[in-house]
Amino acid sequence: GRRIVFDSTRSGASEAWLADADGSNLVQATHFNSGISGSSSWSPDSRRIAFDSRVNGPVSVYVEDVAERIPRRLQTNISEIQLPTWSRDGRALYVVASAAKAALYRVPAGGGKAELAYNGVALNASESADGALFFADAFENARIRRLDAGQREAQPLPDMPRVRFGTAWQLAGDGIYFIDAGSRNAAVAA
Repeated sequence: GRRIVFDSTRSGASEAWLADADGSNLVQATHFNSGISGSSSWSPDSRRIAFDSRVNGPVSVYVEDVAERIPRRLQTNISEIQLPTWSRDGRALYVVASAAKAALYRVPAGGGKAELAYNGVALNASESADGALFFADAFENARIRRLDAGQREAQPLPDMPRVRFGTAWQLAGDGIYFIDAGSRNAAVAA
């Protein structure tokens, strides 16, 4: 809660940036100077960030230790992956296969074989304390779904409004914070 990672074009290219929670102490985390880098997320221990980039052709996921600031491409058996989110323990990343954008995979954070986690659109995947996987089922006007461990079918959360964008929500210890798709003004709800 002391630092944030965000995507910006303030350097002239789309890059990942770090800052203190109040917006001070800006540090450019990536220096690709071309392509599009984004979808940045913190590891649970706040020592690494993961992001996707189209700097060298097809979209790839990179992991960067924030102390070193050296991005390393995540090596896996899937050629194009994007939209990384961290597992609760920080040992793996959930990524979306880019070709169809309709499959979610779990990949070891250090690289390795990607294993299918869900066959369908699943954005902004987050694990809960009880081991369930939550994700959005569309890019816009999305429902948040829950997939319990060992299950194949994900269920929409009952009575939860749709979220404006598939990445406009966050699972927290006390609930889900989101931007309501039905709201005319962008407002965070819980």
